[in-house]
Amino acid sequence: MKLLGGIPVIACQHIEQTLAFYQRALQFVILNRRDDEQGLAWAHLQSGEVVLMLEKADQVVNATFCSLRLYYYVDQVAELHHYLRANQFKPGELYQTDYGTREFDITDPEGNRLTLGQKITTV
Repeated sequence: MKLLGGIPVIACQHIEQTLAFYQRALQFVILNRRDDEQGLAWAHLQSGEVVLMLEKADQVVNATFCSLRLYYYVDQVAELHHYLRANQFKPGELYQTDYGTREFDITDPEGNRLTLGQKITTV
């Protein structure tokens, strides 16, 4: 038996705000969504090859809240950092790691930490 893939699912206290963050900040698009009497209950998102699901917290049985850290590779980290700053998203400082990436952190509306990094090629 082997795992064939995975999709992070974030339990959201503020699903509409969180959806707007992922759409505006990282250009995620909605692939599918489910609404209930109160509005959005669940959304399946994609940006490039990355997929993510958001689920309203009261839809999750025995939901407990914990902060996640999601690490995403991007192709133009400096440009993304500039875009986020210009659009008031408040990313952390851009820095270079000792393992060969340039990256920065940003927090989504649910308090989850996203690290966005780009591998640096040396000549």
